[in-house]
Amino acid sequence: MTQIKLRFWLLIFILPITASAQDTLQTIELPSVNDAIRFAKKKNPDLEIYRIQQEIARREFRKSKNYILPHVSAGFSAQNNMNLPVTPLPGEIFGQPGETIDAQFGQDFAYNTGITTSKNVLDWQVKTASKMANINRIMAVVQTELYQQQLTEQVAVYYYSTLVTREALAVAEEDANLADSLVQLSQEKLEQGLIDQFAVNKALINANTIQQQIAANQLFLEQCENGLKQLFGLNPSDQIYFSEPFTNPIIAPDLQPELTPDISLKLAEHEAQNAKFQLRYEQFSFLPRFSVSHYYGLQQYRDSRGFSLESGSWSDYSYVLFNLSIPVFQGFSRNNSVKAAKLQREIADKKVAQKTRNAALNDQLLVSSYQKSATTAHAALQNFQLAEENKNIAFQRYQEGLISLEDYLLIFDDYLNVESVYLNALADFYNYYATIISRS
Repeated sequence: MTQIKLRFWLLIFILPITASAQDTLQTIELPSVNDAIRFAKKKNPDLEIYRIQQEIARREFRKSKNYILPHVSAGFSAQNNMNLPVTPLPGEIFGQPGETIDAQFGQDFAYNTGITTSKNVLDWQVKTASKMANINRIMAVVQTELYQQQLTEQVAVYYYSTLVTREALAVAEEDANLADSLVQLSQEKLEQGLIDQFAVNKALINANTIQQQIAANQLFLEQCENGLKQLFGLNPSDQIYFSEPFTNPIIAPDLQPELTPDISLKLAEHEAQNAKFQLRYEQFSFLPRFSVSHYYGLQQYRDSRGFSLESGSWSDYSYVLFNLSIPVFQGFSRNNSVKAAKLQREIADKKVAQKTRNAALNDQLLVSSYQKSATTAHAALQNFQLAEENKNIAFQRYQEGLISLEDYLLIFDDYLNVESVYLNALADFYNYYATIISRS
């Protein structure tokens, strides 16, 4: 019997099902794989992070839509004209013909207060950025769904791995008891001169091999449980209880599971769409921008510091500003940005085509592998049951003196090999089954 070899694609999850709250010790009960999956989707901390990222993306999208609304701001300013500008004027104005008089206009202090309203009337880049923010919001949702799909698979893998390993240990304990009895029996036969040392060595090898596999499977089970504790966020002293007993599955070789579309393909499609908008964003940098601003306020000029709050002390001041900005030349950086965005979009489109093609191939291979693993496990189960029956018959024949101890040891060795094949086939089946569950 060899150690069960399981294929793992490990992620960090929490998998508590039911917990009796205690200050220092928790006992987590796992009634079934479906309960484990449901609870993991509620309590997994990494999944909670994905949900927070969804909320961040949603708020970023809402923020990007602010371009639709005008921007309004209020302000107050105070200006101290320390040196008023000088303007040369003809002397005739001041009764001094033929001379030039340097005159200063204005007052030393100016106060302004008002409200500014601005609106981007035409800005294609801002609109495209809002569409990109919406794609990012959708991608955050899809990434969460993809993580849930992976979480489902990993929960099922750990769950069934533990059940199969526990079953392997239970069978190995029975094998170890029988192997120890055979060692004792062979040593007695050797002392009686009925067998030689070869048979004793064979019995010892079988016993030692079983003990090695028990230790290896115990270590593997401990690794699984410690891994579950890490995924659950449990302490080393906490316990995990599997209330579902292991039963040999009723395996049908002609299983035809219906797979849902691979979510990673949906994510690639949204990434390609985002690359398309990114290209538009860079291309729109060559288009003009048009904005409108309106200011309405009050002014007050004084020769001394300080201002008056009386209504007659303020005068109205307002204006409307139309701003049209046309890019003419800003170097070659924008051209390079557009070319880079085109290449990024080409890469994204190729990834979608590749993932679409590979998804169909992988789904076909998954179903085929699942069906073949079911057939293999079903045949291995029948062989194991037959080998176990042969082992019992052989032991009865040995007790009746119909076969020698050496013959029985050979039959026992065959039984151990068949048992190892069965347990490994069962583990392979459940690995594929875990993937099927995540895609169902």
